[in-house]
Amino acid sequence: MKTKTTIESKVREIKRATKRKFSAEEKIRIVLEVFRADDSLAAICRREGIHPNLYYTIIFVLINLDIYLVICLFVHIATNRRTFQLIAV
Repeated sequence: MKTKTTIESKVREIKRATKRKFSAEEKIRIVLEVFRADDSLAAICRREGIHPNLYYTIIFVLINLDIYLVICLFVHIATNRRTFQLIAV
C-alpha cells in the first residue's frame, strides 16, 4: 500500500510541475483574439492548445476583475470606430 501512495504522489507532483500557467497578458490576448478572429472558438482554442472550458474559465476570472468589461468596450469601440466617425461628422 505504501508504494502505491508514493507512486500516486509522484504522479501528482509531475502533473503539477508540467501544468501550463497563463500570465494575465496571455489570457487577455486569447480573449481578444476570439473577439477579433473570424475563426470559431474551438479552432482558436485548438490553435492555442487549450480546452474551450478553460477559455470560459478565463472569461469568468476576467469578469471578476472587471477587465472583461473593459475588453468588451474596447472591442465594441474598435469595431464600430467607423460608425462613431460618421456620427461625429
